[in-house]
Amino acid sequence: MTRIHGRGLVLLGLWLGAGCVAREPAMSGEGSPRQEPAAVSDPSPPTGPGAEGGPFELAIDGAAPVSALPPPTGPGHAERIGWSHEPGRFVYCLGSSTECRECRLLSRDGSSESLESGPGCAAGLDPDALEARLRAERVGPGAERWSAGDELVVVAETHELEPSNSGQPRPLLEVGARRRAGGPTGWLLHVDPCQGCGIDQVCTGAAHLDALSLSPDGQEVVALVHLRASDGTQQHRLERIAASRLADAARASSSSDRREGATPPRDP
Repeated sequence: MTRIHGRGLVLLGLWLGAGCVAREPAMSGEGSPRQEPAAVSDPSPPTGPGAEGGPFELAIDGAAPVSALPPPTGPGHAERIGWSHEPGRFVYCLGSSTECRECRLLSRDGSSESLESGPGCAAGLDPDALEARLRAERVGPGAERWSAGDELVVVAETHELEPSNSGQPRPLLEVGARRRAGGPTGWLLHVDPCQGCGIDQVCTGAAHLDALSLSPDGQEVVALVHLRASDGTQQHRLERIAASRLADAARASSSSDRREGATPPRDP
């Protein structure tokens, strides 16, 4: 199921039982968190390179926080990953073979551009022309600091759900944020790799992140999700999460946890 939120496209996962799951690999963005965080009264402080705060760090599958994901390697992974000098434009390339190489440029307003080069492409650029365009985009890394960095870390984890109808493992990839001191995570992105219904249900062999990066202006975090199906086919999806919503989700989840763990008042 797809739904338009403002200017961007967000893929919403359907939380269905074992009988039938979404035909598309189910992905829910910031519009439909799995565990709705409680409202917070204080507005989130601004993010960005000029804001006070701390480092933008990622805690992956329970490991200690790091400043960035290691570069993906191997066939099918994205490469030349980063941000254009144009605000909000994210760039990545696929297919480093000589047959056909595709580079995708995705803007914050929902528009996108695909550039191809190689003899295997239907209509491609000269390789030198593609390289010249990438140089003109001045692709670079994301911001290294955000205003919530002294308090929060971004979290990405893969959780095993119940098996699919065919008995295959069904790992759910999630992205959210939590306090540095520990505590619950406020989840905002959920990727269920299963497709189809009944005996036709298929789960991808892998659903993981090729990139998780803060935009240079600090306004959003992008997750580049790489899905590899059991039949060998692969696809990439880019999800955008407002940095302020990540911070709000973490604070709300922590506040809710403190309220639930509070000692009830004694009877007089």
